[in-house]
Amino acid sequence: IKDSVNYIRMNYSRKISISTLAQYIGLDRSYLCFLFKKYLNMSPQNFLIKFRMEKACELMKNHELSIGDIARSVGYEDPLLFSKIFKKI
Repeated sequence: IKDSVNYIRMNYSRKISISTLAQYIGLDRSYLCFLFKKYLNMSPQNFLIKFRMEKACELMKNHELSIGDIARSVGYEDPLLFSKIFKKI
């Protein structure tokens, strides 16, 4: 879990799939999901989304950045999708 979280922290601004994360860690995707749910009470995907939204909140303190800039900075190519997820969270 620790290695997975570190990987997400270092790569959240890039496109990350859970399969890629599992492969990097050297675990089966379903087992990685099991471990996340057991120890963090959420899926790896939800952890990634939550982490990205926390980073986005930090970036929003800089009023010179547009929503599009912030979306791209946290790994979303589509600002509309980012806005939708941000609003949901």
